Amino acid sequence: MKSLDDKEENGPLSSVDRMRRGAIKQEWGTILRMEEAEWQQRSCETWLKEGDGNTKFFHKVANVEIENLSEIEQGLVNHFSAAFKRRRAWAPDWVDEDLGRVPDHMWQCIDALFEEDEIQRAIFGV
Repeated sequence: MKSLDDKEENGPLSSVDRMRRGAIKQEWGTILRMEEAEWQQRSCETWLKEGDGNTKFFHKVANVEIENLSEIEQGLVNHFSAAFKRRRAWAPDWVDEDLGRVPDHMWQCIDALFEEDEIQRAIFGV
């Protein structure tokens, strides 16, 4: 290729020399593609053998044993307790009041079975 470049500096190349230069460029391109494929293959082999940074990180995290689960549990309880204690802007004032327990005498009404006439009144509005 160098000799063809030198020859071109002194004057135009003949058609044979231009064809020779084209063949050399084509062969050079083929060699470069083969070399690139070889490096790609080596890269894949290395990745399969050693993994990459993400793979190593994943395996480290996946293989860590949780040493103190109660700390995690307590953190979750604290988070959700705080979330549900926050006052909602749309909620009425009485939502934040402590309503206390339902008195025992009210449980009798809550647990009582419905009478047939109560059902009819509720359905038919009679």
